Amino acid sequence: MVWKNPDAKPKLCFVGCPHLSLQQLKDWTDNIESELKKNNKKKVCIPTVLTAAPKVLEAFNKTDYASR
Repeated sequence: MVWKNPDAKPKLCFVGCPHLSLQQLKDWTDNIESELKKNNKKKVCIPTVLTAAPKVLEAFNKTDYASR
């Protein structure tokens, strides 16, 4: 079993295996924003980390997605 307590509430979410591509970062940004809007929320309830390689992050930070 991976979890000591399978009924425990999550404390942190990591997305990327091990890194997201530039398009995947954009897609996750769109998907997270869409779900927040649908649920009338402004921020995620579990801290979420999207992982990307440094060069991908550099390219992402040059897009309008980065500020979102």
